[in-house]
Order: sequence, then C-alpha cells, then structure tokens
Amino acid sequence: MNYLRVLFFCFLPFFGLSQESIITINTSIADSLDNIGEYDESIKFRKLALDEPDHSANYKTYLKAKWLYTKSCILETRGGRKNILEGLEKSKEAYRLVENIISQDDRKLFFRHLILNRIYHQYGYTGQWQEALIEAKKNYEVLRDTFPEYKIEILYVLDDLGFINNKLDNPEKSNEYYERSFKLYKEFHPKNLKDVYLNNHRIINNYRKLGLKNEEFKLLEESENYWANIYNEEDAFFQKFTIYGELTNWHLNYGNQELAESYLYKKEELFDSVANSRKKTEKITLVKRERVLMNESYIKLYLKHKDYDKAKQFIDETQEILKDSLDKYRWNIESKANLNLTEAKLPSIEFKTAEKLIVDALLLLETYKEVYFINPLQYQIELFDLYVAHNKKEKALELMETILKNEELTKHDKLNLLFKKSFLLKESLTQDQLEIQFKTAFASLLKNQNSSSNLASLEISDLNEFYTFEILNNILEVANQYLDWYNVSNNDAFLTVAINLFKLSSNFFDRIYKGDAFNDKLYQSFTLIQEGLLKCALLKPSTQLLETTVEAIENNSSKLEWSKFLYGNQAKINVPDSLLLEEEKLKSLVNYYQERIYEEKQSQIENTDTLKLHLTDLNNQLRKHQKFIHDNFIQYAKSSSNDFNIQDLKKLLQYNEAVVKYILVQEDLYVFTITNKLIDLQKIHNGDNFTKEIKNFVDAISTFNSELLIPDLLKKLANPIIKTDLEHVVIIHSGLLNLLPFEVLLPDYFNSKNVLSYSNSLKIYLEQTKAQSSIKNLDVGIFVAQNKNNFNQKGFLPELDREINGIKENVHATDYYIKNQNDLLEHLRSHNVLHFGIHTTIDIDTPELSVLNFAESGLLIGSLYNTALKADLAVLSACDTGNGRFINGEGVQSISKAFTYAGVPSTVMSLWKVDDKATATLMTLFYKYLNDGKPKDLALKLAKKDYLNSNIDEELKHPYYWSGFVISGNTKPFKPQRDYKLLWFLILVFPAMALVYYKKSKFRK
Repeated sequence: MNYLRVLFFCFLPFFGLSQESIITINTSIADSLDNIGEYDESIKFRKLALDEPDHSANYKTYLKAKWLYTKSCILETRGGRKNILEGLEKSKEAYRLVENIISQDDRKLFFRHLILNRIYHQYGYTGQWQEALIEAKKNYEVLRDTFPEYKIEILYVLDDLGFINNKLDNPEKSNEYYERSFKLYKEFHPKNLKDVYLNNHRIINNYRKLGLKNEEFKLLEESENYWANIYNEEDAFFQKFTIYGELTNWHLNYGNQELAESYLYKKEELFDSVANSRKKTEKITLVKRERVLMNESYIKLYLKHKDYDKAKQFIDETQEILKDSLDKYRWNIESKANLNLTEAKLPSIEFKTAEKLIVDALLLLETYKEVYFINPLQYQIELFDLYVAHNKKEKALELMETILKNEELTKHDKLNLLFKKSFLLKESLTQDQLEIQFKTAFASLLKNQNSSSNLASLEISDLNEFYTFEILNNILEVANQYLDWYNVSNNDAFLTVAINLFKLSSNFFDRIYKGDAFNDKLYQSFTLIQEGLLKCALLKPSTQLLETTVEAIENNSSKLEWSKFLYGNQAKINVPDSLLLEEEKLKSLVNYYQERIYEEKQSQIENTDTLKLHLTDLNNQLRKHQKFIHDNFIQYAKSSSNDFNIQDLKKLLQYNEAVVKYILVQEDLYVFTITNKLIDLQKIHNGDNFTKEIKNFVDAISTFNSELLIPDLLKKLANPIIKTDLEHVVIIHSGLLNLLPFEVLLPDYFNSKNVLSYSNSLKIYLEQTKAQSSIKNLDVGIFVAQNKNNFNQKGFLPELDREINGIKENVHATDYYIKNQNDLLEHLRSHNVLHFGIHTTIDIDTPELSVLNFAESGLLIGSLYNTALKADLAVLSACDTGNGRFINGEGVQSISKAFTYAGVPSTVMSLWKVDDKATATLMTLFYKYLNDGKPKDLALKLAKKDYLNSNIDEELKHPYYWSGFVISGNTKPFKPQRDYKLLWFLILVFPAMALVYYKKSKFRK
C-alpha cells in the first residue's frame, strides 16, 4: 500500500497540485483503484481518508459515503445473495449520506450516479426488479441534470432501463429505452456499436411480443449483417448462433420455410464452435440448453411441414435431455412448458390430453413465476386457442376474462383476444351489440386512442403496426360479417364498411408480404382478400371501386417474377465494381450448388438436403445483395413505384387494345376487362368442377389423336374476349388457366380480328410493355445441339435444319452449334432475338433443375434466374417450355419464366410436347411476318393461319400441332426489313431492257 502513496507523491509536482490538493490524495488513489475493480486495496485508502484531519462536516459525510460504496462493491464481488443484500444496504446508506449534500462539483454528482448504479444492479441481482426500476430512473434523472443525453454513461443507464423493463415483461417500455439508446449510439458513438448489437436480441424478442413483425425482421437482418462482418470478437460466434435462431423462428412464423430450415442448418453448423468457446464449467449447461432450444425449432419446423413423425421424434429426444435436469434455471422451466405445448399440437393428441399438457405447463410456470419472473400469459392464450378450436365456448370465455384482466397483456394480444371474444359471442349477441364488440376491438388497434373508430373510414395510417396474420385474419372475419349483413339487409352502410375493411386487409397484407414466393399462410390470406374485394365490387360496381379493387389485388399478388424481371432488365451503370464482383461470386456459387444437386439427382443419390440448404442460403444472400444494389444504385428503382397504378396501364393501352384478367378463386371465376377508357368486372362461373374441366381439356388438346370437344363451361371463357370487339387482347391468366391456349376456345379465331397474347400479371405486363427494344432490327441467334456431323444424345430433331433454313431465309440470323453452357454464354448477348431449337428436360419437383439440353451438357434453368439478358424476344421452340410445376401465387414455374426473370420482355413458348414438323413450318412463317414488321402476337396468329391453310392432312390441323405455341409479354413489332432482291433485279435488268428497246426503235426507223 505504501508504495502506491510514494509513487503518487513523486508525480505530484508534474501535475502542479497545490498543498491543499494533497489532503485528498487517499481519496484519489481509492477512486483510481475502484475504477479498475481493486476494491480490497481501495478500502484501505478509504480508511486513511476518513482519518484525515481538518475536513468539513459535509466532506466527512462524503468520505463516509465513499467508504460505504467501496465496502458495498467488495460484498457484491464476493457473490451470493446474502453478500449482495448486505452490499445493497451499504449502497443505500451511502446514498442517504450524499443525497442532501448540495454541491456544484461534478465529481460529487457523478458519485451519486455511481451509488445509484450499484443500488439498482444489486436490486436486480436479488430479483427485486420493481425496486431496480425506481432506482434506475432516479439515476437517469441525476445524470440528465448535468449532462446531455448522448453522454455514454447515460446511454448505459438507458440500456439498463430497457433490460429492467424486459425483466418486468414490459416489452413496449423496454424497447422505448433501447431504441432511444440505439439512435444516440449510432449518431454520437459509432465505434461503440458492439454493445448495442449485443442488446438487439432483447429488442427483437420485444418486437415479437408486441406483434411488430416488420420491425423485428428489419432488426434481425441488420444484426445478421453486423455480426457477419465481425470475425475477431470473442462472442461473434455466439451472436451469429443466436441471430440464426431468431431468423429461423421468424421465417417459421411469417416467411419462407426453406429459409427457416437454412438458418437452422447454419445454426447447427456453429453449435460445436459455440460450445467450445465456453469454459468447461459453462459448456455442459450451454450445450444442454442450446440443444433443447435447437430441438424446439426443429419441432416447429416439422409441425409446419406436417411431418408429425419427425416432430414427435424431436419431442421425445428433448424430453430425454430434460428428464433428469433440475429446475434451477429459467430456460429449463420454459423448455419443459414449451415441450408440453408443442406436443399438445400434434394431430394425434386428443382434446383432453392436449388440455392436460397445457394445464400442466401452466402449473409449472405458476410455481416458478416469482422465482424467475416468468409470465405464463402466452400459455394461457394457447389454452384459450385450444378451447376455441374444439368449440369449448364457455371455458374459452371464462379463461379470456382472466387473461384480459392481466395488466401485463400486450396491446397486440389484447386486440387479438377482443376480436376473438366478439366472434365467440356472435351467436348470442344482437347485431348492434356485436358491432359494439367489433368497435371495441378496433379501438385497441388505433395509434391514437382518441381517434374515431369509424370502420367505414379507417385507414392503415390510423392503426398500430401490428402486421401479423392473427390481426389480418380478424379484420377479414369482421369484413365478411359486414358483407353477410349487407346480403341480408341490403343496407349500403354495411357494404361501405365491408369494402373499407377489405381494402384495409389488403394494405395490411402488403406490409406482411416481403416479396418472396408465397407460403401457405400468405396464399390463404391473399385468396380471402381477393374473394372479399371481388364480391363487394360486383355488388356495387363503379369505375372507382373496380379500379381500387384491381389495384389492391395486383399489389398483393406475388412480386417475385416482377422484381426479378425489373432487376434483370435494368442497366447497372453506376454500380461499384466491388458490388458487381460480389454478385458474380454469389451467382457462381448458386450455379455450382444447383449443378451439384442436379448431378446427384441424376446419379439417384437421394439425400441432397445439405446441398439444398446451402443453395437456399446462397439464394437468400444473393437476393439481399441484389436488393441493396437495386435500392441504392439503379436509377429506375428510385423513380419507379412498387405499387401498381391502373392509370399507368390505361395510358399505355392503344385504342385497339384490351387486357382481360381472369381470377380463379377456389372454383369461382371472375374477369376484369380493361381498355384505355373503361374497366368492367363480371363473374362467369360459380360452382364446382371448373379446375377439373380445365385439366381434362388441356390433357385432350395436348394429345395429337384426341377427340376435341370444348365443354360449355370453358366456352364462357371466350365471351369477355369477344365482347371487347378490339384487335389486340392480352390475357392475364390465373391458376391452371396458365396452361390453356384461349384461341382454341374462340369461334372462328383465324377469321376474326382478335389477336391474343398473354402475361402473368398486370404489374409485370406493364413493365414488359415499357421495355424498349435495344436494337430495332431483327438479329436472331439460333442455338441448336445438333448438326450434320453431330446428333444430340438427348434426341434428334429431323426437321431442325428446315426450321433453321426457313428462319435464315426470312431474317438476318446466325446459327450456333452449342456443346455446353460456355458455348451458349459466348453468343447469348450478341443478338436481340434468341431462338432455341433443342430438347428440354423438365423437373416438375424442382423447376430450377429443368435443363436446356445441349450437345455435351445442359444449362440448368436456375442459372438463368439471376442472369441479366438484353434480348427483346426469346423463342423457345423446344417442348414443354411453358409447362412446369404449378405453385400457388406464382403460377407455372416454367423454362420460359426463367427468361422473364432474366429481363427478356417477350417470350414465345410451348405448352406441351410439340410436333417437330409443325414447329419448323410455324417458326418459318412466324419470322416471315416478324420481318414484315407485324406485331409479335399478330405474326404468330398469321403463322398459325397460314399453317392451317397450307396443303396438309386434315389430322395435322388438330390444335395439338399449332395451338401449343403462345406469346407472352411485349408484342411490339420489329423494324420491317426491305426486300432488296427485287431492287437489285430492277437495277441490273432495267438498263438492259432500255437498251433493247432503243435498238428496236432505231431498227424500225
């Protein structure tokens, strides 16, 4: 101890300290020792300071408080509840001594902060969280009296207030503090962000509790990006491990189940690294805890996949892990309760068993509620949901009243329960009483509780951001109730409310949907919204309502194809090279794993799960990378709205053009007809067997020797097209209508003025039509896999040479013998029209593994998904290029769609296995009319008409031979090419004729 004093005195002259200052040396040394945690050394100097003479009474009180503070720290560091409680009393006594000392000395004010800091930590360590909250708030006020809020010590207190409120299960207040802190850290302490991101998992959990799904996802992605770039930090592995678990749960609840599985796999890969990073004493507990939590995620995953055997397998494994564990940790208690909950959800479990499982879980939680501050509320809600699902109305209502009285109930859960209460009471309440129940529920949804809850005028901006499926489905159920009331009473007020609530549901959905392929929940909600909007629009059709309805449906529909087309079609001029290189690297990895999966599938290796998970993860990384490029560097992205506006479409339509959009909802078929002046909606079928009739007819038309009879049900499909009485009609199909060539349904199509083309949505058609040809003249690249010397191993096409020669006679074209993918890529960007005369292999289960078969190896279609092509037209004269797996919300995932993903605005495709000879004739004629400057859709119609009028056998006029080829997207013509042969003939022959005429005239004379 003496050496410290000697050292301190030696340096005094250098600091210019006065004799008056020397008297505080013991206190200064003690303070320094406190700052480095050497409390046992510090207390010795505190004692010396207390023995110093000539101090004022106030200063002696201050020194006594210092001694008590250090003594408290010593007790705290010894650990154990008894020591910490004794330390707490010392801290409280220290604060009482300094609380009333009036001083402008910042050091004394800061000392008050240090004491309060210990007090609320010691309250927390002993589980007294309410008291901790009071003292932490007091500490905040002490610091704010002197310092600006961005001072780092204040930010620490804000974080602590967030943590304490989290412990008290007040997620809303907790996040209020965390978000304030986060914002100030980023602005004033950007180098200290690690501590902020360490807190993020608590903020994320709070968002989940509050039902703020979008905020949860944003922070998850931000945290993932942060920790992905931290390599040297000791806890980086564990933070990634934690974030992957959170992302797994998010995607299980709201997103893509393949991504959920991918993140779970990434978490599994880190498991050993995380375990080995811990001390031996910590490792056993950590491994057990994290394995249980991992298993819980696997159980949720397999329940979602409806693979109940695997879910039960993980339940049994987890029960075995927890069998002998002592209930000495909070996670242990919660895991046992969660296990009961998930087992209760197995379909094989009867109601009484399920009820007992959840009740047992609740009893366990209640037992340890005070010890671990566990809130059993969510488990009560699960029990309530069980009662509702099994129509136990009285039990459900009784339990609900208990839950609603709970002060810790979040606004989101309260809102959800209030809606469910109104539905439970539906049968026993009058209409007026039920309306009051609805309005009470909606009042809880409002941001401002003083706002009007008039359901006829509510807007999305009036509501809290509870963008969850639970709230969306509740709003839809209320909307349908108002629609039912209108149908009974014909009261327009009910219809007005119904229309507004369906619009509100549409806006809600738009905030839930992230732009990927629909999952089951998304598709179900999308279908319900579509159905409600369409029913309302038919009841009181007006231009404004019809336009609003079609806009809502388009904006809710899948954005996957649209976003990929936009990205593939836009120039990336200002994008930094480093980002483009990273994009190419990710694309290469995606292609590599696709090829590995394809090869193993060809080799009949069944287990490719690991490769598929890697591929899902890489596709996710590529999607996020391209989104970053799209949002920050592509000019188009900044000027183009993500929302579909029907006025933009109307402006683009010519006087002789119409769009006919078919919407198949369950077995009901609705049709919108849109021109540049009007919009119309009709329902042309209401009943069963529609999809069956479509499938049977497509099977018949795609069979060359079938007897073709058009069912009356399908004849109705042609009526809206005929009714337009316009030349160019674009068909926006839905469901299995993707596979139907509508021209077969039109009576005397080839003598009518109708010309048909197709697209998958109004939104993508609008963008395809906007796309301008980069080269006005036709320049065709013909890609084949056979020549005179080499036959394609996948099958010889006897008429291919005739097809190539026919095209080259009509247009400027170059044909290429393609051995492999590299050969193709060498020439793919040299032409504005890409013509493929090859065989294909369609993989119905995994569309991206479908193949364009070249001479030596094939091109996986998945490799085109992320390629940008600058062609104006792709002609896929191969078989089945418009066929593939049907996915809800996405339509048919075909080879032709891969070219749309790549940014090609127009494709000609085949809907089934086409005849080689007919194809050669049709393609020759198609290019002839393209060369004449005819629009693409008209060129295809005229080619088919000439084929049917040619000298062929009657059997070859069956629609199987010609109707399978359809055109999708942009139908603008190419620049007509003049026939210079006649011109050269006249140039050469005319002078000779003139000379002959001159000589004859002279001879006569």
